[in-house]
Amino acid sequence: MSAKAETEIRLQVGEDDLEDDENKSKDESIETLGRDPLRINDSVKIAFEELFAEPHSTLYSFDSVWLLSFKIFNLTKEWCYKITTVLFAIPLAFLWGLQFGCMACCTIWCCRPWVKACQMNVVCLQGFLQILLDCLYKPVFGAIGHIFYNIRVKFSRNAV
Repeated sequence: MSAKAETEIRLQVGEDDLEDDENKSKDESIETLGRDPLRINDSVKIAFEELFAEPHSTLYSFDSVWLLSFKIFNLTKEWCYKITTVLFAIPLAFLWGLQFGCMACCTIWCCRPWVKACQMNVVCLQGFLQILLDCLYKPVFGAIGHIFYNIRVKFSRNAV
């Protein structure tokens, strides 16, 4: 084989994933318009009309008060969210990234191997219990079942 042929050998496992990651920048992998595609935060979508309602014309406020209240509510909600996200989004994103990274590490390096070790030990226990059942319980309960095998119970209603 030539040296060039040896350098062109590529791994087949996960090749598509590797190429996609190399060709895609981090900015392209996140949506900026529809930021809740799975609709996990539908419960925080609060509209003015869901909170405030004047049920009858005799209980209406002035139209200008109603419209100004609508505008103030929406602007306050929007700017309060924007200001608090400026203050807290980056530190909280860091902390949640740290949390889920640690959880992933713990799952991969602690929990999964521990579960596998338990499964291996349970196989030994399963063999012991199978021997116990086959040698002790199966003959005893088989004999008891054989004793009661031919018993028939017949219910009848007799008028007295």
